[in-house]
Amino acid sequence: DLIAQQIFGKSGTAKPSDGQQVIRQAVSSRVRHYGTVLVCGVLSFYESRNGTLYFVVTTGHGKVNRVVAYVINGKQATVDGSGRVTSMSYTHKGTTYYPVSIFFKDGDPDQTAFSQLTSVFSEWTTNHRQRGCSAVLLVCGGTKQEYFADVYEGSRQPEPTLILEASLVYDPRLDSTQIIGYDGGGSPVYGSGAHRKNDQTTWAFTENWALNFADYLAHEDGYGAGVDMINWTNVAQEADICDETVTTVDSRVIPKWRACGSYRLAEDERRAIVAEFLKCADGFMWQDAHGLINIQSGRWIEPTVHITDKHILSCTASIGADPQDRANEVRVVYTEPLFDYTETEADPTIDAAARAIVGRAEVQRFDAYYCPDHNQAKRIGKRILTKLLDRWVLNLKTNLYGLNAIGERFIYITIAELDIIEVAFEIT
Repeated sequence: DLIAQQIFGKSGTAKPSDGQQVIRQAVSSRVRHYGTVLVCGVLSFYESRNGTLYFVVTTGHGKVNRVVAYVINGKQATVDGSGRVTSMSYTHKGTTYYPVSIFFKDGDPDQTAFSQLTSVFSEWTTNHRQRGCSAVLLVCGGTKQEYFADVYEGSRQPEPTLILEASLVYDPRLDSTQIIGYDGGGSPVYGSGAHRKNDQTTWAFTENWALNFADYLAHEDGYGAGVDMINWTNVAQEADICDETVTTVDSRVIPKWRACGSYRLAEDERRAIVAEFLKCADGFMWQDAHGLINIQSGRWIEPTVHITDKHILSCTASIGADPQDRANEVRVVYTEPLFDYTETEADPTIDAAARAIVGRAEVQRFDAYYCPDHNQAKRIGKRILTKLLDRWVLNLKTNLYGLNAIGERFIYITIAELDIIEVAFEIT
């Protein structure tokens, strides 16, 4: 049951493609983004003046790092330093014209209003700054009829989407005042750099799973625990693990664990977003004896706790997941940048031996939209399949010795009556 709740069921967030179109609603939720994402947003202004259309789309909540690329009607646009979309042009009597321009605000708390609007519309004043919200302005000029289709392909209004390097987050490894570990003699080791956990102006962009997850847990517009409730020494160590590289089957070298995705502040439950982060890196989290939140990315850690018969007061045991949750094939749905950052099904992960025993495919789908790479999705799929095969599932009640398992992901268990002798178990 617990495995089914953790692994199956609907994703905690909207699909990536749901956020890649203009939302026309009087009131809509703000959206925050992590990592590299393709986004559109909420239509905030839409007016024409003297044959030129102006419209603003608010793309997100909070300051973002930069625009990687502009995409208009599904095609990547070329934009010059003045904001002119040079890939949407026409030539008349030897002169090339660029009727479409695009401008961006990164969501800085002190940003100014779009001057391209304040100079034209009295109703859009210098007070319309949209501070703390990233936004894109598209200006679409008129053309002669014979050139209209050359500029506006399909004779339709252009709609922008943006590939963004999104939220800026704190990295304790880049903070010279933050303890990030201890040396062999037990003395603290500090980070190096100008990052400060209480000063967002010092933060930087990353796709690192540990850093983005820790930011969500701490951020006032995320889980809301606060920066002082996070074990930043733990986060620094996990960030190093996430930065370790793996080589894919197509010879790419990528960081081991990344997180890229979006959440709606007013619609997505906080526990669902936590689950999304945990899913995309086979993650684990706990509170330590000081009440601080600790996180851990997926990997094997040799157990240091061994629970035996003498510690166990009662036990229920079963083999494998419930029949409706059992699987010998797992299909992970992730976000693929090569396919316009849309949800994509990874190659299935199959246990051929388990399938041969039952004589049929038992398939389960697993949505991990914050996962940005096929290789990472495959590694997640292998872990899920391991959990769903015919293995012991125990529910233990122990004496006080069981408190040693707090904060441990893997422990050894010995139950002689069940012929379980120093077998490693994962705490779920």
